[in-house]
Amino acid sequence: MLSFQNTAMTSAEIQELLRNWENSELLFSHFANQPKDFEKLLQLVFDDSQAINWRAAWILDHVNDRNSLLVGIYLPRIIEAALQSKNASKLRHYLKIISTHPIPTESAGFLFDRATAIFTDAECPIAVRVHAMQVLYEISQMEPDLKSELIQLIEHEMEFHPSAGIKSRGKRLLKRLNTQIRS
Repeated sequence: MLSFQNTAMTSAEIQELLRNWENSELLFSHFANQPKDFEKLLQLVFDDSQAINWRAAWILDHVNDRNSLLVGIYLPRIIEAALQSKNASKLRHYLKIISTHPIPTESAGFLFDRATAIFTDAECPIAVRVHAMQVLYEISQMEPDLKSELIQLIEHEMEFHPSAGIKSRGKRLLKRLNTQIRS
């Protein structure tokens, strides 16, 4: 396996590595442990000019699992990208990352609106909708007045646009929300 531990990579090298799934572990480790190239990865993540760049968002998601403090520094940029992105593959990763970090208060309103629109869009891929539901839950933890509205929204989606993913996450979140409201 290739190793770039002490070598800075160019954007072109990163893109070339993204083309081959066998390089995934190398990329996860490299960016989690070598933040010097992280900005180059982010340039690819936020660049929509090439379809393959969704893999950079996938790498970012996995780096977040290994080094959430590093990714958390860039949360405002990730939120901004999530508010604007039309790419479902990237949006799935943006929303997943956002749901694992404290959401900045100044972004909560815009993010709540965007996540609601995504969650209630039956045409949107299920994984994206499930992560949008999780973001809505996280925002409801900041704004308790939204909990009743979110319960109704989840129940509605589970009834009228059911899927295994929506039902599974929805049941878990409804249980938490109902417990919180009763407390």
